[in-house]
Amino acid sequence: MKIDGPAYGDLKLERLADGGSAKPHPYGEPTQPKAGRQPRHFVYYASVDGEKNRNAIRSPWQKFHEPFSATLLRNGIIALVVGAIIARFWGGIANWPLATLVALWPSLGGHYVETWFLNGLRPRLPISRPVLLVMRITVWFVGGIGLVFAMGLTARALAPAKPMHWTAWWIGGTSFIGLELAAHLVLQLWGRPSFYNGKG
Repeated sequence: MKIDGPAYGDLKLERLADGGSAKPHPYGEPTQPKAGRQPRHFVYYASVDGEKNRNAIRSPWQKFHEPFSATLLRNGIIALVVGAIIARFWGGIANWPLATLVALWPSLGGHYVETWFLNGLRPRLPISRPVLLVMRITVWFVGGIGLVFAMGLTARALAPAKPMHWTAWWIGGTSFIGLELAAHLVLQLWGRPSFYNGKG
């Protein structure tokens, strides 16, 4: 299937599915796939006045993927730790299971907000670092607002007798931005692709 892609200079791009390997990009190379796994990405074909140029301009972004078991294990551990901290303010260890379930929203839910940006939105954006930075922060902000409301609804549904204080919507958005920046800082310090080096 052919889909119109973003603008690249004075050329109109058409996005086609392709199975080759991604080329380097001035804003960083995507991570390499595991041995034996063919990377998934898109190829953009430039066309001027309706005539397709045979020289493909490859999108530098590979499709992010990891086994669900690894995603659940990592974010489940994070939710357990955060839930233990929240439970101290909710009356003790008896509230740890509920607090852990609520904490799964920013940990596991936040993972899928990031995955949606990487696999759903980023391949459709212009290959421009300022645009990518602004759009990523915007996705984090809007995603954080949704996550904080989901946390409040979950807590109220499972513990209706417990008084819940709704966090201001903008606090949820800015807090999620802070969490993502901190997580990407750890990746940066480990030499991994991250928000800061433009590779992740």
